[in-house]
Amino acid sequence: MSERDAADLRDAFAAVVDDPAAPPMPSVTDAAVAGGIRIRRRRAVVSAGGALAVVALAVTLAAGLPGAGSGDRSEPATPPSGPPASSTPSAPPSENPGRSPTPTRSVDPTGSAAVPSTGGARSPDSG
Repeated sequence: MSERDAADLRDAFAAVVDDPAAPPMPSVTDAAVAGGIRIRRRRAVVSAGGALAVVALAVTLAAGLPGAGSGDRSEPATPPSGPPASSTPSAPPSENPGRSPTPTRSVDPTGSAAVPSTGGARSPDSG
């Protein structure tokens, strides 16, 4: 670079520096503080969102596990202390222990439709 090129470069640099229309240079510190605040705010939001996701996952898993709720248990927690209960309803004792009751139809004296009967109780007109 010649002496003349160096002088031209210095004059161009002086013109740029001395130009009153040039925008002011922002403070590096202010930009760093604003950037740090944005980073901390984003980190707090992401952390809170992650914590909520973990809680939601735990609640979903706890609700889906068998035996988690007390109302939906299919078996008692402790074995019953007495004899096992029958799942079918027991019939009342009949008057004739040797004979099982058979379904019969009885006719109402007024002539209305027949009423089914299990034969457990006798009507007064059956003798």
